Amino acid sequence: MPEIDSPFGRYVGELVVKLLPDGRRVQLFQEFGFVDSAQTIWHVPSDVIVDGASIPQALWPLMGGPFEGKYRDASVIHDYHCDTRTRPWKDVHRVFYDAMRVSGVGETRAKIMYAAVYFKGPRWSDVTVHNVNKARDEPPLADLLAASAFERETAKAVTLDGITVDQLLLRGQPMPPEGRKAVLDLDMLSSAIAAENPSLAEIEVSLDMLEPFANTDERVLVVSDMKD
Repeated sequence: MPEIDSPFGRYVGELVVKLLPDGRRVQLFQEFGFVDSAQTIWHVPSDVIVDGASIPQALWPLMGGPFEGKYRDASVIHDYHCDTRTRPWKDVHRVFYDAMRVSGVGETRAKIMYAAVYFKGPRWSDVTVHNVNKARDEPPLADLLAASAFERETAKAVTLDGITVDQLLLRGQPMPPEGRKAVLDLDMLSSAIAAENPSLAEIEVSLDMLEPFANTDERVLVVSDMKD
């Protein structure tokens, strides 16, 4: 097994690509990969074509594009495994965080990017998620009223038709009908991440608690003035 060079893992091989004529997609010239801290190999074969679509476009101005700077190598790993979908979507988003850290992205910025991808990025086998949420006996009101400071701030950062999830809970309103647009204010969430420094598990829990409210295919990221 390859030796792990950092707590997050290490890349295997060198990323060598050519830009395709459409100016959007790139094609790998040789094999590339990442080995995470559990020694799981995330292989990307030669000749694969990726387009950065697994990274929400709202994040591109923050990154300089999915194939630029410190985010480039992590984006290729994430993009390919979002396309092939041979592993759980949560694992694929997690490896994006690990690869960003190995590429030199700071902890706070990497967590912000991870939260955005977790909320807006590709998911599969969502039927299971949908049915589990529908099977809840009660809405997660008690859970969120007893939540941590970060979880409450996350509830304030997600709105449905202009009303935050936090406001819905405080008003005791029932869960909204399906099909509403869920909007995540990434500026608000980034401030909460910077202030509370949650773990990845805490980020996941805070967003998962909102699933009964944001159980929709229309998810939107809003970002305006997030600073490094």
